[in-house]
Amino acid sequence: VEDPSADPYSGIVKLHLLYTNGEEGYGTGFLISPHVIATCAHNIRYKKDDAWISSKTTAFSSATGKTYKYKTCGTHGNWGGNHYRAIDYGYIFLEEPVNDVYYFDLRKHIKDDEDGITNYTIAGFCQDSNYRYMYEDFGTLQTTSSTQVASKHIFLYEMDTFAGQSGAPIFDSNGTAVGMHAYEYGCEKDEDGKSTGYLCQLNKGVYFDQAALNFYQQAYNKYET
Repeated sequence: VEDPSADPYSGIVKLHLLYTNGEEGYGTGFLISPHVIATCAHNIRYKKDDAWISSKTTAFSSATGKTYKYKTCGTHGNWGGNHYRAIDYGYIFLEEPVNDVYYFDLRKHIKDDEDGITNYTIAGFCQDSNYRYMYEDFGTLQTTSSTQVASKHIFLYEMDTFAGQSGAPIFDSNGTAVGMHAYEYGCEKDEDGKSTGYLCQLNKGVYFDQAALNFYQQAYNKYET
């Protein structure tokens, strides 16, 4: 991303995740209000032993050049018990607001857009750049039923992603998020931009249904009103 201070990229932040079990990691999140960051639940709760992020966790905004301190967080109520991919979403609430940046609107995905014409964007911070830079890729989405949760869905796509982009917004041309990236399985492309590589079609993201929108609306109402 050439200008991370431009909208909507100014609303995307890098997460430095410090867990209560001593583990450390990085991820991506996006602001839905000055204090509230949307991100994956697996960034917030460490799957191996279900450790939560600690008070040392921070968010860095490339747009403002500032680091912001964590205050509290939340995940979908069932995430800790089963770690289902379809409900892999949560939020981080910051001690101080991130002002004068882009705040993402959320909407339910419109399945009729899956006609190979509408392009979506995933943008976030990658391990292969030592998490210093924001990278993006573009493509279409395919909705598939989750094998883990009845009546729930996830996204499949061939957009190139890498470790560290978990929690990156999946957004449309209006800058509205319809989901977030969650699981990458590697993707290579040739000089013409065509996928050459391994398991690219298995990259997966969280599908925003009404339950997800309600979850984030409740977080907004709790902390911003």
